[in-house]
Amino acid sequence: MPGSWSTLSSDELPDLVADQVNTPFDPNALLAAFVAPLYAAANVPMPFTSETERAEALSLFEDMPFHKEIPRPIAAPTFTLFMNLPFDLRAAIWKASFVPRSVSMHYMSYTSPGGFHTMESPPVALSVHKESRNLALKLYPLCFGSIWYPATVPFNLTLDILFLTSISVDQLPHFFAVMNQNELSRLRYIAISAPKLNRLSLPQRSKFKDALKHLAGLEEFLIYYPVARQGKSRYCTSVSCTVLGDILPHDVLDKGLMVTNMLNKDKWEDLEFSKPSKCKTLFSWKRCCCEDALSESVSTSEESFHDEDSDDDDNDVYSGDLHFDDSLFRPISFNSFDYGPMDFGGHPE
Repeated sequence: MPGSWSTLSSDELPDLVADQVNTPFDPNALLAAFVAPLYAAANVPMPFTSETERAEALSLFEDMPFHKEIPRPIAAPTFTLFMNLPFDLRAAIWKASFVPRSVSMHYMSYTSPGGFHTMESPPVALSVHKESRNLALKLYPLCFGSIWYPATVPFNLTLDILFLTSISVDQLPHFFAVMNQNELSRLRYIAISAPKLNRLSLPQRSKFKDALKHLAGLEEFLIYYPVARQGKSRYCTSVSCTVLGDILPHDVLDKGLMVTNMLNKDKWEDLEFSKPSKCKTLFSWKRCCCEDALSESVSTSEESFHDEDSDDDDNDVYSGDLHFDDSLFRPISFNSFDYGPMDFGGHPE
């Protein structure tokens, strides 16, 4: 009866407690007592496991680690069934490796074979497999040759960015003059540094503007302001290590830097490609990982650095062109338009 005292005498309590203490708890017996009526109601014979079988089964788990993560199998270093895939799928995989490249041109007038060349690495797909090479050659034809020198630069006219900074100001008109009609009509992206544009004389500037008018497929004309940085990245001449962006990242701002030679807006205000849809002004900086920049043989002391002008303005620093206070601000634009953020390392889609 709820709330009433127990009717057990004090003499009976010790015996009850003793029985509870002395009787060991057997979970198997409790489970059997619970399951047995269920088996009996279903007319199913209850399975019997002997003590020996139970001990043997438990012994299998004695050496198993408890809550220990089992390492995942290591992926195979090679995939040998690639050629068994359908051709359309293989072609899609090869084309996925074609990423935008930054290609800088150099003019070799006194060396063999001469003409316009690049020091940038060709697309990887050209040297992986015969099938990938055949597909890549269709999208990366050899470009920028002439009747005097053969074309030697694999270039994707609709994907890659053509950097003109390493071409001397005297050779810029000549470079556009040797381009064929296919290159003039399909080239989409051109990049040149502001110091290079400022060095053009009035006749050179006029020829350069006329050349740009013949680029029917041009979508973006990128003018970038090199950020001079201390350290080994200053000596890297590979344009593939150059990153373009309209906002400097924090890891660049936190280090010593200075923006070189801001573009003289008065000289280029009449440029027809200064529309927002065509022209973009950006910063550039080095994100170098090549062997030349990491080599211990490259000296980083100021005494060993000779600032000879090789027409590669990405690495040039001129005392008269330094703007220390401008390094935290956006570059001067042709127009007062806000182009929005741009993905570092490539042009917008």
